[in-house]
Amino acid sequence: MNKEEEIEDSLRFCKEIQIYYKSGLFDNPQNVFDWERYIPLAYEEVQKRHQEENVHQNKELEEVLQYTAQLAETRNENEKSLCATDSHFSVGISGDGAAVLEPTGQIDIPTQEEEEEGSFFKIVFWRFVEVVVCIVCAFFISAGFNKFIGTHTMVEGTSMEGALHNGDYLLVDKLSYNLGKPKRFDIIIFPYNEETYYIKRIIGMPGETIRIAEGKIYINGVELLESYGAEPMLDGGLATEEFTIGPEEYFVLGDNRNHSTDSRSENVGTIKEEKIVGKAFFRFYPFDNFGGVE
Repeated sequence: MNKEEEIEDSLRFCKEIQIYYKSGLFDNPQNVFDWERYIPLAYEEVQKRHQEENVHQNKELEEVLQYTAQLAETRNENEKSLCATDSHFSVGISGDGAAVLEPTGQIDIPTQEEEEEGSFFKIVFWRFVEVVVCIVCAFFISAGFNKFIGTHTMVEGTSMEGALHNGDYLLVDKLSYNLGKPKRFDIIIFPYNEETYYIKRIIGMPGETIRIAEGKIYINGVELLESYGAEPMLDGGLATEEFTIGPEEYFVLGDNRNHSTDSRSENVGTIKEEKIVGKAFFRFYPFDNFGGVE
């Protein structure tokens, strides 16, 4: 390292002490114990610049060197150094423009052991705060996702055999129904009671008339052409006689229609739109059936 590089390194060292050590960001800035080599060079450079530039002060360098001198004195109070044992120095300007050290009194800087102990508890405290913040953020993100965007569910039973099977794990899309309306043939999830949720397919839409006769579905008097049913329905239930679906209500059926409790049953009836949790759109387990559902 040549002379110019060593001088710049000395000034940079002093600046690091002022910024990092004094701010408390780091307790031991890099090369902090090299002050005996760096500080004399830094002072020499300050004096040189004062003389060459013919100025009476250089506040930035003076502030750097002032704090560096304080730190050096405390760490080396029993050694011969730039600072006296019982006092510390500030940087002043002599009559010819050179930088000089002036005693300003006693200082009180914590010992290295005290600093390390304080630093340990400070680090533990902030790590604890970070963990708590991360947990709280994760909770709110998860809750928001489940409330407005999507969730997951597992199929229990055989009422949707053909499209879905017992033990299928599904992703449920909530966002679509927050932004738009359910569509015919969507597979939806809705509560049967406080503990049980059903998964069925939308067949009848709000305001339509529906009737089930001889295993066929008639919408507004016209046969619905669809192939989701596993077999012809043996019982039309509530839809044996034609009736009109209420506004914002949906008539749902299971695909395994002779083994499904759905809108044909008085216990279920038509499903109000506000009760619909979301639309099943993707099966992620078992892996051999991985993919979208129809």
